[in-house]
Amino acid sequence: SMKLSDGGIICDSCLKYASDAFIHYHLDSLTVNDFKEYISQKRAERARLLSQFEKTKTFRITGQDILYVDEEKGLWYDASDRNPDMFRLDQVRDCYMADEIPRTHKDIHYPSIEDDPIYEVIVFKLNHPFIKCVQLVLTNTKSPTYSEDHKLCNDIVTYFSRANGN
Repeated sequence: SMKLSDGGIICDSCLKYASDAFIHYHLDSLTVNDFKEYISQKRAERARLLSQFEKTKTFRITGQDILYVDEEKGLWYDASDRNPDMFRLDQVRDCYMADEIPRTHKDIHYPSIEDDPIYEVIVFKLNHPFIKCVQLVLTNTKSPTYSEDHKLCNDIVTYFSRANGN
């Protein structure tokens, strides 16, 4: 369960309906009513969009699907999220690589920089009613496939920047 800014609590069974992006990047100001509205809108919208989604582009890193894109409809989502939100390409305000994991919430465990390698992260700044940022932790700098992974990260940033006219 998770305690919210208004003192309310979201139980574990309700949390499973939220995307990782929503949980990780929205909790500091989240109220119970915000959560209920998000889940209500997300269920209806996600079911409709997924039924129409045609995967035309897949981004993979180290053999794992990372992002799926429907270029015709201008939609995308994080393939690694257990319960992803779907976004429009035109909702991406900015997309860039960061060379470490931004620590955005005190309740989330992040690798210690002293103990672990630096991780490369793609940051998507969004114009979305509930989610302002999606961060994909993609590769660590000590990986034997880092050079190839880094190029793929650049390809993702370039794609999303061009798709949105940045």
